[in-house]
Amino acid sequence: MGIIFTLDQNFLNSKCLSSYKSTQIMAKIIIKAMKDGPCVVTVDGQKIAALCRCGASNNKPRCDGTHEKVGFKADESQIEA
Repeated sequence: MGIIFTLDQNFLNSKCLSSYKSTQIMAKIIIKAMKDGPCVVTVDGQKIAALCRCGASNNKPRCDGTHEKVGFKADESQIEA
């Protein structure tokens, strides 16, 4: 299980990180809502999690495939950061 967090620009510019500015690493994060399925979270091309969107998973917040059994329907969309 991974942890995903964001840091605001004020924190990144703060004096406590001034010595680390040259080594900042920015990960490419994609959250893709699959058509009729879960939200798939990838970080730097690696799948981190498939999160339930149908509300019927027995393994929330993770998808367990129940969306197929309950006939969940939703459009596909994607967010990149």
